[in-house]
Amino acid sequence: MNRISKILILVGVTVLLLGSAQQTIHVFPQPGATAVHPGGPFAIRFANRVTDGVKVSLRGPDGQSLAIDTRITSDDRSLLVEPRAPLEWQTRYELCIFRARYSIFKVIPGEHHSCSPFGTMPKRAAEGPADAPILVAEGRDRPNSRYYRAILEAEGMNAFANISLDDLTEADLAARAVVILDSGTLPQPLHAALVSWVRAGGLLIIMRPSSELRQLFGLPGEVGGPLDTALLLPDRRSPISVGLSRAPFQIHGPIDPISVDPGSPESWHSLASLASPTGEAIAGQTVTWTELGQGHVASFAFDVARSTILTRQGNPLWIDEERDGSEPLRPNDLFYPNFVNLKHAGVPAADELQRLLVNLILSKAPMPLPRLWYLPDQRRAAIIMTGDDHATGGGTPRLFGWLDLLSPPDCDFDAWECLRATAYLTPGTKLEARTATSYARKGFEIGVHVDTGCETPITRDSLGQVLRSQIESFREHYPDLPQQRTHRMHCLSWTGWADVPKEERELGIRFDLNYYLWPPEWIDGRQIFLTGSGLPMPYADLNGDLIDIYQAASHLVDESGVPQAYGIRQMLDGALGPDQYFGAFGTHYDYTDDFAQLLASFGTENGVALITAQQILDWLDGRNASGFTDVGWDGDTLTFDVSLAPGAERASVLLPARFGAGHLVDVTCGRRKLPQTHETIKGMGMVFFPAEPGECSARYD
Repeated sequence: MNRISKILILVGVTVLLLGSAQQTIHVFPQPGATAVHPGGPFAIRFANRVTDGVKVSLRGPDGQSLAIDTRITSDDRSLLVEPRAPLEWQTRYELCIFRARYSIFKVIPGEHHSCSPFGTMPKRAAEGPADAPILVAEGRDRPNSRYYRAILEAEGMNAFANISLDDLTEADLAARAVVILDSGTLPQPLHAALVSWVRAGGLLIIMRPSSELRQLFGLPGEVGGPLDTALLLPDRRSPISVGLSRAPFQIHGPIDPISVDPGSPESWHSLASLASPTGEAIAGQTVTWTELGQGHVASFAFDVARSTILTRQGNPLWIDEERDGSEPLRPNDLFYPNFVNLKHAGVPAADELQRLLVNLILSKAPMPLPRLWYLPDQRRAAIIMTGDDHATGGGTPRLFGWLDLLSPPDCDFDAWECLRATAYLTPGTKLEARTATSYARKGFEIGVHVDTGCETPITRDSLGQVLRSQIESFREHYPDLPQQRTHRMHCLSWTGWADVPKEERELGIRFDLNYYLWPPEWIDGRQIFLTGSGLPMPYADLNGDLIDIYQAASHLVDESGVPQAYGIRQMLDGALGPDQYFGAFGTHYDYTDDFAQLLASFGTENGVALITAQQILDWLDGRNASGFTDVGWDGDTLTFDVSLAPGAERASVLLPARFGAGHLVDVTCGRRKLPQTHETIKGMGMVFFPAEPGECSARYD
């Protein structure tokens, strides 16, 4: 036996006899963090199941322990910590972990403990016009409140404002039609004001209300819970939810099922019920509404913003865990094996949840509210053509040339009539600079496909160095190309929760395609919405901040194991057919088969645009910077001003075809009556008309 072996045995015996404490993998927030939201998240991730010997303390700036509740997640490896009262802004705290020591013989007296200091962030500033008809009131206990901005923008409800609940006053309610209250608590001075505002006609939507708010507004009580996840089943008897998915779709919690008695005098109406992940019915409802005076109160049993973020980005408790057995770390490790319910992932769960929220607003707000459509020219789908060229020796120019020839003569690039694509080139790919410039002038997009060597583990620092080096080298080689603003990593290398998009953003990237159908044996031939969405939306950071870079899933992947023609048909039928799963669908091909040609064939046959990632980025930036101001309603006529930012010139506006007893008769913008088309969107009768900047009016009769 050599000396090293003897040392290892001695260390092992010492651990067994003297004992060891349970090992942690991650503590949330990270030690020393300075921009933590007062609402968390606060959690500890362990290497093994949580034992009875683990205790947690949350200490304030004076060292005193704060009142908290704890619960263990369903996999028994994470301990969640919830303060009973919201923490303060810009204050220092400590999260301390106490662990019993164990040996092979017994529990050893004494505890091992460690404390992680952190500081909370400054209070977020209010955003949006003082008279915007929709107001989001953000509680200190809800870190994801600001994401309602992304949700409302994605749904085209661009007439909203955000305010911290700490700053909300009675005067702030006066001009509002809708208030989304994302908080479990409400300051005492606002109790009477908010009730009076609802009784006067306002629509109040409360996310995961506490017992305090349930009592104040007469909300139904809880039935069990909280649940970490469940299936939501829209109630097809209600006109609000009848147009949503016929199949159940997944939501994330905490979820507190609501008890609704159909015969109760409060007349609470259910919009959705619950089932377990395996399909068994769960007692209680998840979305309800009732009348209160001339207004309405609605309640979600969970936080829509939190559920949307987790559905799109995965489980933050699983960061930096190699879970699927296929190195390196990839975004799909944040879902593997069961954070996304693959059996039900054929439904875009995040999108359908947002449509439920919007249908509720359109149906119960005290005035008709305008929306912007998802895509230009009332399109229901687009294919984002993105290929990764791994030194194929001509794959990129061959495809670009073929798409250019296939495009209609004199096609309008801005109208998405030309067939265009994006190519990401690995550093070893040979493409002449003048050839690249020639195609870029025709509207094709070319950028670098950053290659980390698929090394694992990769840190944010090492990732940043590789990104910067290869992006700068690419710019030197192709000085006449536009600055790269979209990207997908080779091997989809990932680290942390949102470290990759944050590093990309620092280098000018605004559109990320790294969420990708993988590995094939897990996907098992199913064409799914891994992120629960067909549309790009901003990333969210752990503290709930929006990151100025879009997350766009790579939905249609040549190497996912999904039969290629079947997968394309599934996505396009879902968008163009009665399911109305609208989307701009990301793709992946690497020029080694005919998948790109198959995408082009299906797209042209179905009138679906083939576009670059840069084109959809320009559209999203323009659309989200556009919106509606000076919205007014006199009982018959809706007045509003339309502003259109560059890139949104081909936008369409929607209004409810009916409001109250009236039908939409005409729409006038700039003294010109606009043409209208009527369609049913997710069960709601809507009227489309072209978006024109300036003063508009819509008359109901």
